[in-house]
Amino acid sequence: MSIPTSLLERLEKIAEREGKQPEEVLAILLDNYEMRKKAINNFIGYFDDDVSDLSSTVNETLRKRFGTDDDSTA
Repeated sequence: MSIPTSLLERLEKIAEREGKQPEEVLAILLDNYEMRKKAINNFIGYFDDDVSDLSSTVNETLRKRFGTDDDSTA
């Protein structure tokens, strides 16, 4: 695997600014990425309710709201 020069330059600038080795900065970035992904995955399903998205319940919602038995969307 090769890393584009522009990304390496950015990594080196950040490392210099932070007073760290490029490898340390890269490890921190990867750790933060993984933690963010875990946080998002842990959040999914956090709220448990009976409401589903409108795209799957549009006909049912329209029937309840307007009292029609017509299943058409037109």
